[in-house]
Formats: sequence, C-alpha cells, structure tokens
Amino acid sequence: MPRYATTTDLARIGIASNALASIDTAAKEDALDACSSLADGYLSGRYTLPLSAWADDLRLHVAGMAAFRLLAARGYDPNRGADAAIRMLWDDAIRWLERVSSGSVTPAGIVDATPEEQEEIPHVAAVTNASRGWCRR
Repeated sequence: MPRYATTTDLARIGIASNALASIDTAAKEDALDACSSLADGYLSGRYTLPLSAWADDLRLHVAGMAAFRLLAARGYDPNRGADAAIRMLWDDAIRWLERVSSGSVTPAGIVDATPEEQEEIPHVAAVTNASRGWCRR
C-alpha cells in the first residue's frame, strides 16, 4: 500500500511543523500509513488499487487527517479554537474522500492499477479449396 503523504508533507501542507515537533518520526509515519489505508477504503470504490501516482489534493487530505490523529492523541478540546480548526482537517478530508468515492470529485493526477486496453489482435484463419477430410467430433 502506498503512503499518500510523507512526513515532509505534514509540515508542507498539513500543519505547521512546530505543532508536531515533539512527535517522533515513527509516530508520524504510523499515522500517515493509517490515514493512507483509510483513504484506500474510499478510493477503492472508484479506482483500482494500488495507485501509482497522485497529486497534492490527496496528499493534503491524508496529511491533514494524520495531523489530527497525532494531535488528538495528545489531547483534544473541541472548545479551544485551535483544536476545532484541527478537527476540521479530519472532517474536510472525510467529506472530500466521500465525494471522490461517489464520483462528484475527481482528484488530480490519479493513476490507478487498471490494466491498459490492449490492441485487439486479429484472428488468423487458414482457408483451402481442397477437402482434407477433417471434421470435429
């Protein structure tokens, strides 16, 4: 299974790097793996997995979900403004994935594992004038 976002993506498009500075790399990778697996559940309704290419829209949502999971593990207070904003990363990602699965959103750059259509090879037949006495039984 591919990981749709990296630990670098967490800081680049997920959440400010200082918010996750105290979290070790292994925990970040685990969260990204779990969120990529969750995304696969939605993507599999529309694409043949595994994906071999995707763009920042999928990275953004997987990184946002991972950021929420990592910060929620430290404690989450929905009454605090910043925590509510972090929760929106999760909610927005799930809504986006639902829309991808239903077909109302088409992510950029997706290359899935659907086999390429192969050119049909014409059938070869041998025709002769003389009867050979062959028959099918």
